Amino acid sequence: MTLTPEQKDIIDKYVKKPEWRVAGKRADFNAIGERFGVSPVVARVITNRGVTGEKAIAMYLDGGWDSMHDPALMKDMVEAGEIIKEKLSDNRRIRIISDYDVDGVTSNYILLLGLGEHGRRCTELR
Repeated sequence: MTLTPEQKDIIDKYVKKPEWRVAGKRADFNAIGERFGVSPVVARVITNRGVTGEKAIAMYLDGGWDSMHDPALMKDMVEAGEIIKEKLSDNRRIRIISDYDVDGVTSNYILLLGLGEHGRRCTELR
């Protein structure tokens, strides 16, 4: 779509341009990185995500299964599990649909591997 000069002027005047802002939290990123064996850049990212303090940083970097949230707390997770079990026992097809961001692709792949572990032949829609 081609814009007229007048339309461009209106957009320039009234539409806010996106801005990138980096959180400016202060900490000794070199010391944090050294303490936990990560680069100062990783230390900055962790700090900017609001993870601060020895215990919180250690859990963020090295947390085990016991620090994970119960997946059943996710909305409709129990129902989804029941549907999958039913489809598996009835030997019916299961279609996996996800979005293309990192958690969507990752969860899709994990589910695909899990279904393969149960002997399901998984194919890709094109």
